[in-house]
Amino acid sequence: MFSLVTEKVPVIIAGHYSGADYYTDGKSHQSVTDIALMRSLGDIEVWEPVDVHSTSVVLNSCINRMKSEFAEKGSCKPAYIRLHRTPCDVKYGKTENNVFFPTPLEEYNRFQCASTEGVITKQRAIMFTSGPHMLKVALEAANILKSIKIGIWLTVVPVLKYSDENKALKEFIKKYGNKVFTLEDHRRENGLGGFIASLGFNNPVRIGVRNYAQSALSLSDMLEYHHIAVKDVCEVVRKVFACKDHINNCL
Repeated sequence: MFSLVTEKVPVIIAGHYSGADYYTDGKSHQSVTDIALMRSLGDIEVWEPVDVHSTSVVLNSCINRMKSEFAEKGSCKPAYIRLHRTPCDVKYGKTENNVFFPTPLEEYNRFQCASTEGVITKQRAIMFTSGPHMLKVALEAANILKSIKIGIWLTVVPVLKYSDENKALKEFIKKYGNKVFTLEDHRRENGLGGFIASLGFNNPVRIGVRNYAQSALSLSDMLEYHHIAVKDVCEVVRKVFACKDHINNCL
């Protein structure tokens, strides 16, 4: 792996069974540290599509980028695509509720979740997430939180890399980031939450995997074990909004 990065080889790595998807076979099969391991290599793109269509878009984007870089320089940065084993019914595109999911090529474009409509502005937060299952959990949690007047600006982060595209993301955090959350099926210390924190504006409240787990009978059981189910997300958000002290003292 290290040589792929240092020699700038045009290789795309597909990491299947990411997150807690492979819930039946225990912790050795649950890939909850892959983002951190890949990002630690340095000059590599880390992608996480949501569905079949966006996976195709990501793959074509990586191939085209590599062809262009290789033709110009004779080398290019490799890419890692984080894939999921367990099917999920969340898709990119416009839904019946007119919730917009940006395609991976529209990096860091945000969408306003339908659950924020009519919600008091002072009770609004940003939640960054990625991947199909966490996006589904975030959407369900946002709709529940609306009932207690908390609105969530839900934002999909399809790729973790440092580039000019981060300017829009930084401006968004600077403008709306009074309270920032990240939700991921990865170790919360060094995955998506670590990436958002590294942008330098806010250290987000990180909702993610805390420990390693044994097997479970269902994905929902595994999400509950890792404290990344809908009820866990709602509990953390409510606790942060109820706390008058610094966010880190509330968790």
